[in-house]
Amino acid sequence: MLKKDALLLIPNVLKVFLENGQIKSFTFDGRTTVKDVMVTLQDRLSLRHIEHFALVLEYSSPEQSHRFLLLQDKQPLAHV
Repeated sequence: MLKKDALLLIPNVLKVFLENGQIKSFTFDGRTTVKDVMVTLQDRLSLRHIEHFALVLEYSSPEQSHRFLLLQDKQPLAHV
């Protein structure tokens, strides 16, 4: 039986958790950027003003509580 956390560690798959509770998954390679994901989200969700949206990475460490990192458009996902 797989651990619940093991499903979060699928290589080259990005899971985007939307505020409305939906989850969108994307496969990526070394050339995929944050902007590529945002354009795809714009198409899939029919977003009109993409400049009002951003991808944010949420992470935590034992020493600190949850932290958020705003991802830049030109940033490759492989570096995140």
